[in-house]
Amino acid sequence: MAKSRPSIQKRLREKNRMEKNAMKRERRAQRAEEREEAETDPDQPDTDALYEQFASLNQAFAEKMIDQETFEKRRAEIYEQLGIEVDD
Repeated sequence: MAKSRPSIQKRLREKNRMEKNAMKRERRAQRAEEREEAETDPDQPDTDALYEQFASLNQAFAEKMIDQETFEKRRAEIYEQLGIEVDD
């Protein structure tokens, strides 16, 4: 019976090693995901905020609060930040 004891210990060591490796894989995946999130350009404006600016710009133009030239200039700036190309 003494010979079966080392095989049990060996299986336990193998199980522990596999669990440890699984935890390492999870940590690596989590760190990679965090790096991807951190790599997003912080200087790039929020698209939702730009759409809100565009909506308020349109409203101001519709209510004659700004002139055509100012409207077109600001609209072009917003489009540029959004990455939209406009043929004028």
